[in-house]
Amino acid sequence: MTAQILANTVITAAIYTLVGLSFGMIYSVARFFHIAHGVMFTAGAYFLYFFYSVIRLPIALAGGLSICATAILGWFIYITLHKNLEKSNASPLIHFIASLGLYVVIENVLSITFGDESIVIRSASVTPGHLLLGAHVTSVQVLMILLTSLSIFILIALSKTKMSLTLRAIANDPDLAECIGIDRKYFVGIAFAQGSALIGLAGCLVAYDISVRPTMGMNFLIMGIVAVLVGGASNILGITISAILLSGAQQAATLFISAQWHDAIAFIVLFLVLLLRPNGLLAGKQ
Repeated sequence: MTAQILANTVITAAIYTLVGLSFGMIYSVARFFHIAHGVMFTAGAYFLYFFYSVIRLPIALAGGLSICATAILGWFIYITLHKNLEKSNASPLIHFIASLGLYVVIENVLSITFGDESIVIRSASVTPGHLLLGAHVTSVQVLMILLTSLSIFILIALSKTKMSLTLRAIANDPDLAECIGIDRKYFVGIAFAQGSALIGLAGCLVAYDISVRPTMGMNFLIMGIVAVLVGGASNILGITISAILLSGAQQAATLFISAQWHDAIAFIVLFLVLLLRPNGLLAGKQ
């Protein structure tokens, strides 16, 4: 039982980490809550369904194309919506409302196109999975952990590159960055593409492991946002630790209290951590 709880914690934390890192990429430079980012999760899942189940491409190729398609969609949303709002000096609240409206529109388009029922992508028979250290995990769940770990290592490795330093400069002081000749809007578009690709990966993994449905993105987005608020928008380690903390608290609440507390516990964790550490779990550490 304990081994399975720990395994479930790590598996869930892997997805929360991907979503949190992707949201943090965008929020740190855009400085508004891009709620439509949640439907990028759903879009990645449906792209996988289209490329793998409809067109019948190999799963690796279908996954790669789904991630690229999600990145392009995220970039397109920025240049057509938020970039134009920035030209009119729209406030973060206006960006938030516009993003929320876009979320509803895209979710309804997916619902009309594919239906409201859950779609199972995998055609293989259901098996108990692999027995690792006393816990049952599927091959896809192992892949979730491996790809999340790889993503974390890549982001850490790229944190000293010119691109990452430029994005950090924009996040710290966008006005100063523009004064020294940095094209802020161009790099924010890059952040949207990168963040959308990362959350598209999370959507593909969840879709292949469980199923696809139009409303699947919002709950994962909320958990990712909690991880960002607790760990820090540009703090890779902080987001990872907070995702593990959040996932562990949810698993414990489900086991010892009730499954109804699974989602509510996220906000209890957020409240307690921010009460004790208002600037985030690892404030001041990058």
